Amino acid sequence: MVAAAVAAAISVLVAAAKFEKLQGKTRPKVDESMIDVRIEQLWEYIKEDGTVVVVKQWCSGVVVAVKTQTRVLIKWDMEHI
Repeated sequence: MVAAAVAAAISVLVAAAKFEKLQGKTRPKVDESMIDVRIEQLWEYIKEDGTVVVVKQWCSGVVVAVKTQTRVLIKWDMEHI
């Protein structure tokens, strides 16, 4: 059972690394042109279940508003809520 959990965790990390490499190195300009644009963001969560594990998760959604020059409001896809 532990081996299956480890294999699943490795699979997730490999997928996260693959998609991370596909992302551009520069952050997009934050302005009104981002509204209605689909976006993906990599989040790093820290879970505690006896040990501390960093879990990377790609989340996707649509930008619905610009809050500041560095922040937007995103309507996340249902599978990420």
